[in-house]
Amino acid sequence: MNFCHNYTMIIINNNNTDPFLNHAIEEHLIDRFEDECFMLWQNSPCLLIGRNQNVYQEINMDFVKEQKIDVVRRITGGGTVYNDWGNFNFTFISKNKDDFSDFKKFTIPILSALNKLGANARFEGRNDLVIDGKKISGNAQCKLKGKLLHHGTLLFDVNLENLARSLNPSFLKLESKAVASVKSRVTNIIDYLDRPLTIDGFRKKIVDEIKSIFPEAIIYDLTQSDLIRAEEIALSKYRQRKWNFPDRIDFTIRKEKKFPAGLVQIEMEIHKGKIKNISFYGDFFNEKDIGDVVDTLKGIEYQEKTIKSIMDSLDLDLYFKNIPKDCLLGLII
Repeated sequence: MNFCHNYTMIIINNNNTDPFLNHAIEEHLIDRFEDECFMLWQNSPCLLIGRNQNVYQEINMDFVKEQKIDVVRRITGGGTVYNDWGNFNFTFISKNKDDFSDFKKFTIPILSALNKLGANARFEGRNDLVIDGKKISGNAQCKLKGKLLHHGTLLFDVNLENLARSLNPSFLKLESKAVASVKSRVTNIIDYLDRPLTIDGFRKKIVDEIKSIFPEAIIYDLTQSDLIRAEEIALSKYRQRKWNFPDRIDFTIRKEKKFPAGLVQIEMEIHKGKIKNISFYGDFFNEKDIGDVVDTLKGIEYQEKTIKSIMDSLDLDLYFKNIPKDCLLGLII
């Protein structure tokens, strides 16, 4: 690997599992060191959204809320990835920003470690690592402050059922694209190893491989000062709802749910963060014209707090007979 040899490789020891903080740590490292950096890290269950993605299109909001899965937007492009306790993420920070889009270079040490463990992995397509044709790692990059940030996932022993349910939108269809089955296209590294290995053992194997490639590498433990600075970054960006769920996304939702009192279907067009159009269909009963609800919701901010306040002001049982207000709210948000 041709990293900048005028600089030392620093292996960052990071035991934090807060996904908001971990992404802030990446940014902090770019400021903190002039040297090349490598970091292997874990997140608690979360979804990592690509910088340019429509979060509403990519994830199953109902399942994510039910399972208390965090949603964090990255500063890198690419697609949405699922993390849980069976997943690792790896980060390279390089001084050579000209390596942008050279995904393969940064996966060479990872592939070397996997192949030594018996997992016959290879680089495929634009930015993936695969085993037996199934994805075990997605990679993404960005340029920041004259450096290149490259990071990727490693599906070691992930709950593939939760992965699939998290990444498939719960509404019937979003206008921009249909989402194919996720579970059928991914697999776990643990199923391809020569011998049994714990997740801690897997972490050690990856780090040992980096040490062997960069024998002069320095191990660095994050200090309290590092964590304080990273938390400042997290508070100003990654923990902000407006960063993770920007208001200015345009999209169309079509969704339905069958209740004991009848089927309710909804179509909604969101433009510049507001409900531009909304329609209700179904075989539910109503005493008053549903157009009253439509007129009340049109033009308001597409935010749960705002919509709930509007709906609390209406006697919804007159419009959706015997259908609970909370259920209707869940259908809209």
